[in-house]
Amino acid sequence: MTTLLYAGKFDSAPPHLAKVVKESGEDGQQQLSKVFAEEAVAAFGLSNIPVLEFVMQCGLTALKTPTCYEKWGEGGGGAGGTQRKSSLGVDCPVCTDNGRVLGEALPYCHHTQSTLICRICGEIMDGTNPPLALPNGQVYGSRALNSIASKSTDGKVVCPVTRETFHISDARPLYLL
Repeated sequence: MTTLLYAGKFDSAPPHLAKVVKESGEDGQQQLSKVFAEEAVAAFGLSNIPVLEFVMQCGLTALKTPTCYEKWGEGGGGAGGTQRKSSLGVDCPVCTDNGRVLGEALPYCHHTQSTLICRICGEIMDGTNPPLALPNGQVYGSRALNSIASKSTDGKVVCPVTRETFHISDARPLYLL
């Protein structure tokens, strides 16, 4: 396979290309240039999108989950119940307005080993911050729930999703296999 790269004017093309170039006219020269560029991209497996856009797409794909595109229910606040979960402090670039637009056409990531992130504080839920399930089924990190309960005089926790109130002792540890 041969790739021809020619940066000069087409009217000074090598003799064996001069006939093809002259017969094709100005529009044909532009088309020929475009075809050469497309073939070079295809032949060498290069991307025809800018490198920055490609890198951003890779990063967004690695972080994108269906949760990034879910909306809160009616009790979640915001105009018409449309406040996103990201407003609770999780710094997810896909959950931002611009990230949602950029990541919309990208595939969801595939996690072979999932990591649970607390939707209140944005910290990883693990052995040092075990997940706790409230009676309504919502799961948060123990640090966040204990922090909320310590600010309350009676140890109550208000679920950010449903706005239901529970005592911290009602939260149960969640064990994942």
